[in-house]
Amino acid sequence: MKKRPSEKSLLRFFGLAELANHGRNSILAFWMIIGMAFFLFADQNLIAPNLKNIGASFGLNNQKDVDWYIGGVIPILFFILGGAVSVSMGYLSQKYSRKTLIIFSVFLGEIPCFLSGFATDYSEFLIYRTLTGFGLGGIFPLLFTVLGDYFSDKSRSTAAAYVSLSMGIGLGVGQLLGGILGNSDPINGWRLSFIYLSIPSFFLRSSIGFSVRNRSEAGENRNGPESRRNFRKKVFIFVGATLDSFSETKRT
Repeated sequence: MKKRPSEKSLLRFFGLAELANHGRNSILAFWMIIGMAFFLFADQNLIAPNLKNIGASFGLNNQKDVDWYIGGVIPILFFILGGAVSVSMGYLSQKYSRKTLIIFSVFLGEIPCFLSGFATDYSEFLIYRTLTGFGLGGIFPLLFTVLGDYFSDKSRSTAAAYVSLSMGIGLGVGQLLGGILGNSDPINGWRLSFIYLSIPSFFLRSSIGFSVRNRSEAGENRNGPESRRNFRKKVFIFVGATLDSFSETKRT
């Protein structure tokens, strides 16, 4: 009997054997999703190691003002917008192509991230960082729900774990890069960190446009619509809890 691709692929050693049954494009799409998760979260902690440098660039020299305006107001507005977008994606994903929503969310989120490095005053920086919430709020739930098109209940948790791991590594690497650039150049280093970490997402956006399949192309998951609804419910609960935890972390 001829072996299925999942039984021959090296992906089986990573708990992702099902992915091989969907073809090369799907395998590429999954790794693009991993990369997208990494870079979207890499810019979330760029402010933390550069609070003083950013404050000094915008004339905020008092530590209390820096903590409030840079470390307080910006994260609050970011998560308000991101949370609203995240909730709305549950409805929009039933009306529009997930591929389109992913590309649109990345476009709306990464352009402000890129422009954050060119902000000339605090108000401009505040607007850019708030608008970046479109990217995280929109992509976060979509990345997980797209996994439902490629994996059954048996493997979804493993695939979701890889995406979550990528997010965590992205947060750490982003903060490390921001600190290194900020220390090497207190005036422009923090600006470069936003630019460097936003550019790769534009290339990943293009790759995802070619590789990620729409739900109609993927076909109905063999576990049925009820299983898919349960998975989405778990995803949005996870999204809400994670956004809340990030908000608490940034406030402290």
